[in-house]
Amino acid sequence: MPHALSSRESSGRLDDTPSRDSPYHMVRGLERGLLVLQALNRLGEASSQQVSAQVGLPRPTVHRLLETLRFLGYVDRGRLRDLYHLTSRVTQLSVGYRRVDKLVEAATPILQSLSSEVIWPVNVATYEDGAMVLRANTHRDSPLSLVAALPGTRVPMLGTAVGRTYLAFCGPDERRWILELLGEDKASGEPSAADLSRGLARIQDDGYAIQEGCVCKRSAALAVPIKTDGHIAGCLNIMWIRTALRSEVATTLFLKRLQAAAAAIEQNLARLD
Repeated sequence: MPHALSSRESSGRLDDTPSRDSPYHMVRGLERGLLVLQALNRLGEASSQQVSAQVGLPRPTVHRLLETLRFLGYVDRGRLRDLYHLTSRVTQLSVGYRRVDKLVEAATPILQSLSSEVIWPVNVATYEDGAMVLRANTHRDSPLSLVAALPGTRVPMLGTAVGRTYLAFCGPDERRWILELLGEDKASGEPSAADLSRGLARIQDDGYAIQEGCVCKRSAALAVPIKTDGHIAGCLNIMWIRTALRSEVATTLFLKRLQAAAAAIEQNLARLD
C-alpha cells in the first residue's frame, strides 16, 4: 500500500503532494478509487455529492468511480434513496491479512512448547513483497537468541532458510514471479539460476532447508514448510549458534521436532478454518 495514501487519511482528501517513498509515479485513478472506498467506509451510505465533498474531487469524477466500483461488486446503490454503500465483497480484500492472523494464532502455543524443549529460538515467517516477514517467534524468551528479531522483521528470500523453503514449496507461477521480482535487485554473490534451481529441488526432496550465516554471521537455521490445503502458508525455523552446533548435528536433533511442530500448526489452522 503506498505510503502517500496513509499520509492523507487524516483529512480523507486528495492533494497533489508527490510520493517520496517510491521511485514510481502514483496511479492517480487507483488512489482516487481507494479514497472513495475509504469515504464510503466512514459514511456508511452516501450520495455521490457527499462522497465528493469528503474526498475533494469533482462530483462527475466521483460518480464514475462509484459506478466502476459498483460494476466490480464492491459498491451498491439503494433503489429507494439512491445512496451508495459498500458490499460484503470488500471483506475479500482483507482475506490475506486474516490468514496471517490465523497462522499466528495457530502457531503461538506450538512455538512456546517447542522453544521450551529445544531452548533455541524458533520463528514462523510468511512471504510478503519480495521478503519473508517474521510473524511470531520466541527470541525474547530464549536465552540463546543472538538477535532481537521482533515480529514484523523482514529477512531476505535467498539468504535465509525460511526464504529458500518458501521458494521451494510455493507453486511454480508464484516462484517465477518472486524470482523475477528479486532479479530486479539482484546482489553480487547470489547463486546462478541453474544453481538456485538445483538447490530448490534438493530442498523439495529433503523437505527442509539449512542456511548458515543467515540474519547474522554467527547463526544458522533449519526451516520446514507449513502447509494448508496443499499450499504453503508459511515456514517454521529454528536458529542456533554455528560454533555451538554443526548443521548435521542440528538436523539430527531438531528436524523431526520441527516437522512435528509444523504438523501441529497445520492441524490448528484446520480447526480455525
